[in-house]
Amino acid sequence: MTPARILIVEDEIIVAKDVQLKLQSLGYSLAPIATSGEKALQEVARRTPDLVLMDVMLRGAMDGIEAAQQIKERCAVPVIYLTAYSDDEMLKRAKLTEPYGYLLKPVDPKELQVTIEMALYKAEMEGRVRENEDRYRTLVETAPDVIFTIAADDESILSLNRSFETITGWTCAEWTGKSFLDLIHPDDVSLAAEKHRRVLEGKRTEPFELRVLSKSGDYLIGEFIEIPQVKNEKLVGILGFCRDITDRKKMEEELIKTKKLESIGVLSRGIAHDYNNLLSVIMGAVSIGKLYVRPNDKVFSILEKVEEASNKAKDLTSRLLKFSKVGVPRKKPVMIADLLKDTANFVLSGTNTHCEFSIAEDLWPVTIDEAEIGQATAHVITNAQEAMAGRGTIRIHARNMAADTKKEFLVRAGNYVVISIQDEGVGIPEEHLGRVFDPYFSTKEIGTQKGMGLGLAVTHSIIEQHAGYMSLESEVGRGTTFHILLPALMSKPGETETGTAITTGGKKKVLLMDDKTMIRETTGKMLHRLGYEISYARDGREAVALYKKAHEEGRFFDVVILDLTVQGGMGGEEAIRRILEIHPAARVFISSGYPDHPVMEHYERYGFCGAIVKPYTIQELGGILEGVLGAAQDHGLA
Repeated sequence: MTPARILIVEDEIIVAKDVQLKLQSLGYSLAPIATSGEKALQEVARRTPDLVLMDVMLRGAMDGIEAAQQIKERCAVPVIYLTAYSDDEMLKRAKLTEPYGYLLKPVDPKELQVTIEMALYKAEMEGRVRENEDRYRTLVETAPDVIFTIAADDESILSLNRSFETITGWTCAEWTGKSFLDLIHPDDVSLAAEKHRRVLEGKRTEPFELRVLSKSGDYLIGEFIEIPQVKNEKLVGILGFCRDITDRKKMEEELIKTKKLESIGVLSRGIAHDYNNLLSVIMGAVSIGKLYVRPNDKVFSILEKVEEASNKAKDLTSRLLKFSKVGVPRKKPVMIADLLKDTANFVLSGTNTHCEFSIAEDLWPVTIDEAEIGQATAHVITNAQEAMAGRGTIRIHARNMAADTKKEFLVRAGNYVVISIQDEGVGIPEEHLGRVFDPYFSTKEIGTQKGMGLGLAVTHSIIEQHAGYMSLESEVGRGTTFHILLPALMSKPGETETGTAITTGGKKKVLLMDDKTMIRETTGKMLHRLGYEISYARDGREAVALYKKAHEEGRFFDVVILDLTVQGGMGGEEAIRRILEIHPAARVFISSGYPDHPVMEHYERYGFCGAIVKPYTIQELGGILEGVLGAAQDHGLA
């Protein structure tokens, strides 16, 4: 073990040599003797001894007490005073330097050894304590969570670590000494006070959440853990830890919202499908009825009103299906600037609302279904226009954003086109912000030109189907801004009118399969009025059997119409496989109230020659059938 190195500071050379000999005999290592305070400081800086024996009364500008004070401040080397005096004034000054001991001259060797060893042991222990304190201080100051202490008597803040400044924007000095409760949202103060009371009573407390005021004026959401702070077996306050969970809570709310929309979407899908089946009967019957009355007849105008209402109901079911996320958008690369301008100009045409555009010249392209994104932005623009009571300015901004370099929105890393639609309307109250995208939630009155509350829910659904994100910010009295983020494409991207004329089938044969009796009867009447001969089937199995029998007897169906889904039976997707096995050239249509079902969207992949979307009128049905049968006749296939 290396012996301790000791510096003697003594201006009486005889005394210094005597102490030096005694230290050598005790086995200590010695630094050169310093005869003044100034030389002592130089020697300590040069060699850093383990301990200093300091004469109190040194000649020169600096006495031993002042030299000891500077050694303590500079390098914390322990000092033991050597003195032949013990007057009160000298002792009072010496105490302020916190020496590690006193030795009276002449020095006794045994007392010298004991005092030195005790001083060295004390210095080593204090060094370990300092290391632990430094380690603890580093841990506290670099911790990502806020660590704080609160006084037990008045709940004032005693200390805060640096994370408090990083997370809230305040400096620690701005809140040290102030009441902890002043930092908490007024609605959460009673909860915070109750938790503090339980901690100070020694009761167990589970983690809890409080809203914390940031310097910007916004409230962050913090998850708190608090424990009693005890010193010398006495309760002195509360030690607390706070983790910023604001982003996590937002993501949880978004997940809950998504799950809610998905659940309602499943319900909407079933309702819309059944509704379309009913509309098929209504619209089919009305379109047939109109053929039997003259246009100037009162009944004709009534039927037109029914047809008009049915078409609006058809549009509603289309929106419900879009909300339910059935099918996949038909996407293609698009430069979205023109779509935004065209949509805004169309929606605001004839209104007193003005629109200003700020679109980046280098705006990235996006891969979208133009019709759907047009519908989504139209909903938002319509909402903005109604929020301003038809007057004011809507501002549409479009820019590029790399999400991995900015934390502006809670999105996955990647490149996005950000579309912001800002109005000058009344704004949305804070308590309503979390429900804006809920289906049928609306702050507008129900009535003429007032929304049914589906617009923003549909918009949210469309954006999600495009792997995008949607958020909003609003201030009552100042207006609302909706943000739509669409994944960017990092390379450049390279309406059928239905008339009222009736085309007849010329006694061609049709096999119609649908599990709903009303639809079979109504569609059968339409086909009969169009001049077709009809055979009926209630499910796919019956349709296949009828087709096989006719084929074996040398009778052929010109067209087969299959319902996509049959409750408890074979549907159209399976039935066509069996029909094509019987006759590969069979002309088969698929029909459904799910217009966005994959089979409806890509019918040709499944062997169908066309898709008939429910509900439909007699004119639409006749046009579709004639289009296929006419083409087949032109090619000699009829």
